[in-house]
Amino acid sequence: MSGHSRRRRLPQKTPRLNIMVMPKTCFRVMLMYCLSRLSPNRFALLAAFLGVLFGFALNSEEKAALGNFIVSIGQAMLTAQAQQEYQESVGEREDLGREIRELDARMEEIKRKLRL
Repeated sequence: MSGHSRRRRLPQKTPRLNIMVMPKTCFRVMLMYCLSRLSPNRFALLAAFLGVLFGFALNSEEKAALGNFIVSIGQAMLTAQAQQEYQESVGEREDLGREIRELDARMEEIKRKLRL
């Protein structure tokens, strides 16, 4: 090994990877754009319509399996969101605590100056 340090090379993006990622990103953007433009009532109506549609298309076992799967997805998403909000609130509380300590220190400094 020479005296030069070895640098770890980052993997290069391949055209194949970009081709695979681009449709997924486009689909996600289009889907979220369409869903975000729906009113709450229409959003609920879409969910009900899809539920009824799947109800006609699937047998009892398939309904139970798909329904539980969809509920599991929702639970995972809500759990992740709750953790994110918790971490953000902890960070905000830490920031507020820091600001309070800084203001207390500043007030003590002002009180000392007034005593002189």
